[in-house]
Amino acid sequence: MSDIVLEDASVPEAGTSGTSKSAHPEQVKNLYLCPADDYDRGSEFKSFHQDSEDLEERMAKYDIVHRWYQKPDWSSWSVTIRGEPLKILDEVIGDHPDIDTTWGVLDLDSPYQPIRDRREDLENYRATVKDPKRREIATLLATFFNTAISASPMSEFDSLVPYDELKDAFKPGDIVAMVSAGVTSAHYLREFYREPNKVEWIAVIECIDWNGSFFGFRSSRVEVPFYKGQEPITSLPICPIKCCKDRGSLEDRLVARGRKFEALRGYHHKYCDGLMTPDHSAGLAPRGGGVPVRGRVVVDAHAFYEFQGLSKPDGRRVDQEQSGSKFGHYLRNAGSYADGADRGKPQRSFPDVKLQRHELDQPPMTKEQCMVTHTHVKGMDLTTREWGVFYVEDLTDIEWRSNVADLMVIPNAYKELITSAIRSENIPDVDIDEVPSKDHSLLLFAFGPPGFGKTMYIEAFAEERRVPLYTLTAGELGSDPGTVQKALDMACKCCALWNAVMVLDRADVFLADQKPRELQRNELVSILLRKLDDHQGIVFLTTNRRYSIDEAIQSRVDIILPFPSLGLEPRRRVWRSTITANGDRDRFDVDVANYLEEIAAVNMSIREIKNIVKRALMSKTGLQAKVTGLDLLRLVETRFWAQDYWAQSVMAQPAMPQQAIPQSAIQAIAQQRMPQPAIAQQGMPQPAMAQQGMP
Repeated sequence: MSDIVLEDASVPEAGTSGTSKSAHPEQVKNLYLCPADDYDRGSEFKSFHQDSEDLEERMAKYDIVHRWYQKPDWSSWSVTIRGEPLKILDEVIGDHPDIDTTWGVLDLDSPYQPIRDRREDLENYRATVKDPKRREIATLLATFFNTAISASPMSEFDSLVPYDELKDAFKPGDIVAMVSAGVTSAHYLREFYREPNKVEWIAVIECIDWNGSFFGFRSSRVEVPFYKGQEPITSLPICPIKCCKDRGSLEDRLVARGRKFEALRGYHHKYCDGLMTPDHSAGLAPRGGGVPVRGRVVVDAHAFYEFQGLSKPDGRRVDQEQSGSKFGHYLRNAGSYADGADRGKPQRSFPDVKLQRHELDQPPMTKEQCMVTHTHVKGMDLTTREWGVFYVEDLTDIEWRSNVADLMVIPNAYKELITSAIRSENIPDVDIDEVPSKDHSLLLFAFGPPGFGKTMYIEAFAEERRVPLYTLTAGELGSDPGTVQKALDMACKCCALWNAVMVLDRADVFLADQKPRELQRNELVSILLRKLDDHQGIVFLTTNRRYSIDEAIQSRVDIILPFPSLGLEPRRRVWRSTITANGDRDRFDVDVANYLEEIAAVNMSIREIKNIVKRALMSKTGLQAKVTGLDLLRLVETRFWAQDYWAQSVMAQPAMPQQAIPQSAIQAIAQQRMPQPAIAQQGMPQPAMAQQGMP
């Protein structure tokens, strides 16, 4: 049976066989494809060909001709547009790659993808055009296509879609959404194709990334696995964002994240609570579990590439896209830099620090561009000093602690050094050297027993200046001169780029006097001396040991900071400040103040005091009880029992405790009938203070 064409001036409702009066019968004409009946139909023409030509001639009088077919209900098949409506469409969506108005007639087939892509533009035009006639035509088009699209077999993208028809759902220029490693991202769809002799669809997608110099497009490929039958388009690896549920809220979240990404170009000191991974897949969330990070990081894509010897990806720039068309980015032949492109090719060893800020004054991104920005940024974890990428939404501003120096138990002279360093944003020019570059460095040497505030002082120094702290330990540097020089090179360059404070912790191997026979250690000292001479910034050297400092090092030190054991009053202040910082009366009983004199009389370091307070708080976790003064006394007594027993185990003769716990404290413990620690109950040798007997 062949189909014949019948005309009708009425417009049926979508999905029904009824008819209704057209709102614009003079401009819209409906044609229905009906199956031929078993009987002949009369015609005023002798041939079917003449009948068809006459029908087409009569249809040419109408601006819009809408064709329908029945399968089983009436569905939209195609549309022909000409005249004034075509002029409006050409003005609004003429730049769409699937729109060609060259011949003065436009034929579109269901599901009318170009109209779907730009329906919002048509609505905006209708709402803003001032000419009444043009507004009327735009209203006609908007109303007509709403009816046609709703009557299309693909009217709802949540409906099932055959695999072979995915080409109709994915059009170049669309924004598609995807979820990778639990992160939702949006991308431009650049291509959607099949490779020769293969059945799988391949999507080439693009996102906007920052390479340290400019915003550019990064491309990657996503394969849509083959499936039999039909599947919802929302179940595929990528999905047109216009088909996503809660599209409005999703786009708002993507734009907000994109604005944050845009603001993170250049160098930024941030706090990260999330994951870091060395993988920086283009446009996709990094694959793999990553390394947990909960601390401060530096975001700097320029340094990420330069200090790892990687060439920056170079491709199509965002600010050089064709203006006036949001689809211009994929119409151009210029390629974007692809996933992993040019990785591993050395560019130069290190950048000139004067050139580290590249084109930071980029034009602001549009909302659409913000939606398709990369989900991750590149930088360094300052705790491990490893390079990697961080999820944008895991980064927050640092909550700088104010007046840190006031809370520290250090001499007033040391506090003055901190405040004076804050007052001077940069190290002043002092004409003491014939080489000008050497006038901008400050070398400080801190020494003393472990746990008495050296690290705290340095952290307070960096906290008050609000700059990163780049810490290296001699153990991490190793003993190979080449490795040491490479690590110090990168440390000095990073500190110069970020205005960071460099710390060489436990630098014992670099500080002792040089000896003629220790050639390798002498070479390490020489490397450090060269770096100290060349570095323009603040450097701290720390050690726990006490011995003579090499004269070459000592002559370069600007300030020497000894950290001796604490006296009674400083210890009392440490106890008070530690308790206050950890909740005070919310977590500590009021009787703690009554025991403060007894526990402060025990000679302890700052670190030991903090550890005891932490242990006391841990013991009350889940008990809904406060830490009492007796709890702290028990922990102090137990700690010193353990320390004395350790000393007796290691040394040939028993070691006297650093200082016996005051008798008043022992009596308070005895009155509470506190049992002796397990090591004493088991008959092991007891420390001297235990041998004296408890009252």
